[in-house]
Amino acid sequence: MSGIGAKVTSKGQVTIPAAIRNALNIEEGDQLIFETAGEYEVRVKVIKNKPLTSLLGALRKEQGAAEMKDIRQQAYYAKARQRYGEG
Repeated sequence: MSGIGAKVTSKGQVTIPAAIRNALNIEEGDQLIFETAGEYEVRVKVIKNKPLTSLLGALRKEQGAAEMKDIRQQAYYAKARQRYGEG
């Protein structure tokens, strides 16, 4: 796909044509990185913006893994034993 144009506004803004957005799967919230490729040439890279909710379930909790509250409690008791003895 080539030859699709767009005008630059007085504020330096450009609307990306729908055909380009569709071809590159550019969605609201994605970031674009512009790199100069030579005189009057530029490369554009799309950085997909994935919400944190898309990561839910990506990490599995190991069976028997300690919960944070259990870790804190163990640390508290260890510090107390260290400070006051085993009694």
